[in-house]
Amino acid sequence: MPKNNNGRTVTDQSSMNAYIKSVCDIMRRDRTKGALEYIPELTWMMFLRILDEKEQEEELKCQAVGKSFTPSLKEPYRWRDWGNPHGKKRVELQNGKMGDFLDFVIMFSDRIEISSPGSFIGGVTPHNILTHPPVRRNPLLAEILQYIGAVNRGGLGVDRMYRRLLSYGKLPPEYPELAGAVQVIIRNGAFDEAIAKFVGRKAREGHGWRLEELIVLHHLRRNDKISTSEASEILQRTQRETSELLSSMEGIFIERIGTGRGTYYQLTNEILSSIGEKEKYTRIKGLSEEQKLQLLKNYLENNGKITNEEARNICGVNRNQSLRLIRKLVHKGFLRKIGKGRGAYYEKC
Repeated sequence: MPKNNNGRTVTDQSSMNAYIKSVCDIMRRDRTKGALEYIPELTWMMFLRILDEKEQEEELKCQAVGKSFTPSLKEPYRWRDWGNPHGKKRVELQNGKMGDFLDFVIMFSDRIEISSPGSFIGGVTPHNILTHPPVRRNPLLAEILQYIGAVNRGGLGVDRMYRRLLSYGKLPPEYPELAGAVQVIIRNGAFDEAIAKFVGRKAREGHGWRLEELIVLHHLRRNDKISTSEASEILQRTQRETSELLSSMEGIFIERIGTGRGTYYQLTNEILSSIGEKEKYTRIKGLSEEQKLQLLKNYLENNGKITNEEARNICGVNRNQSLRLIRKLVHKGFLRKIGKGRGAYYEKC
């Protein structure tokens, strides 16, 4: 086979024999099939590829002598159209408006919904899809297609979707829990130019963005702060893993506020300034004591009671600072203490 863009190059009988043996070794791993079943499948795939290459040669010869050429298979059924990773039909199926002709892709004005019959396999769920090792529905077929050059590296879909969307400040993909189907929803959110520029600038400066960093950045773009427990949920990591990840992000684009259980993280002043939200930093961190007391009063108006931990999270302070604020409200007759020890809380008078 001549060298082309369809995948591996087979130049002589020896390399052809090695090629066929390697694919047969892969197919033999499927205990549900014998040679009588997989050899016809392999033969058909190789026939389509060889036919396409031979007809490309014949077409060139005919063009050289001014003759017309009629192929056995026409576009888009040739190997070069759908088997080649850069084939026109392949690219069209991957990047085009598939909802126009594929019923499992539905296009809405604000989102795309892609569904596949069946359920998650191999222990994958919507709650661990970010961290679970990739699982293929048909490992045998996936390995063969990758070996013959019909697909690029596998197991990158989820990570790639998240990275691409978050890098432009868009909403991450959603995986709702459905009975009898796997579905992914991609929202048509607005392009966030400020975030895209920031992510791009840091990348040009040599920062290799981890997916976890992009997820935290996305959350803090839409929220004032994030706690370790909140980050643990959206990163699908344990509390310990999340704490280590957040610590590694400090100084890059987030800063720690508070200590102990009241600790939370927010974007640094430098980052907020670079994306045009400098006033947000002042709103989060620059609260006076009276403003913090007012925040607690507002919370109590809606909830009727408050714990020390809740006060710490609301005001972004440590345990001693929150106790001082609570005692001021008690002294002013706004609160009274109920209970003792860890079970104690403060009730609105």
